[in-house]
Amino acid sequence: MSRPTAVGEPMIPRRLLVAARAFGERLSAERVAGAIAAGLRSGGWDADECAIDGDEDSADARALVRAASFDARLRASRALVIAVLRLRE
Repeated sequence: MSRPTAVGEPMIPRRLLVAARAFGERLSAERVAGAIAAGLRSGGWDADECAIDGDEDSADARALVRAASFDARLRASRALVIAVLRLRE
């Protein structure tokens, strides 16, 4: 959903894209994305859940992102929320 900021200004999406990986064996990427999205929705935001399963291999990740139509979903969103168990240095 979008709302105008003022007359004649472009519409700004209210959707946030939640891209999530699994948090270990017990929390799947779907559950992580769903939990974060539920919290965002309770705060009045629209959330698009994008679970990214697979290996850490960059070629595998690129294929998964492509298959999820990630680019189009990101362009239709106001912001990206990234959920991973641990960030690399």
